[in-house]
Amino acid sequence: MTHQYVFRTIILGSAKAGKSSFCKTYAEGYSCVQKEATIGVDFVAKKHQLDDGTIIKVNMWDTAGQEAFRAIIQSYYRDICGALLFFDITDRSSFEKVDFWLKDLRHFNTCKHDHVVILVGNKSDLKDRRVISHNEALTYAKENQLLYVESSCYDVDNIETIMHHFYTSIYAHYCNHENCKGVKTNDENTKSKVFSSLRDSITTREKYRNCC
Repeated sequence: MTHQYVFRTIILGSAKAGKSSFCKTYAEGYSCVQKEATIGVDFVAKKHQLDDGTIIKVNMWDTAGQEAFRAIIQSYYRDICGALLFFDITDRSSFEKVDFWLKDLRHFNTCKHDHVVILVGNKSDLKDRRVISHNEALTYAKENQLLYVESSCYDVDNIETIMHHFYTSIYAHYCNHENCKGVKTNDENTKSKVFSSLRDSITTREKYRNCC
């Protein structure tokens, strides 16, 4: 498949929140449990088709959750178009760290507009060990203009759905902010193309704000 766009995105959150397992499960199309901690930044690329047929090439930066790598990670905040912000629903400390990552992300944003950011409550398969309620996380997301979803690396279809919503939101956002540094086109004429289905996707942020 020939892609029309390249999206540069980043995955953030505390160590052991399941970021790499989520990322690899999406990339491979089957459940992948990553037990080794990410050192610095890892990279995954995949092509994804939107509802109107547009093909995007996704470049995902999977970052380490340890603060020791903070200086390295900060350089990857620049020139992105969206972020997934993770916490573990069974670990309150990982939820309390969300604000730290979000402030860093917004501080180092080099665009003149906000990015699409999805807050991801991960490890939803461990409901019996849950310490962060859905309502608590959803309230935080609404207060900070984030989308909120919950996921498990064992639910491949749900991860695919989350990522589809993520990239649809970015695509709609890009068409309102065509100077986004995290979106590149293969053909400059693509920018002037009118997508009839885009008008529906522009409302994605509101439609999926209470998703999952």
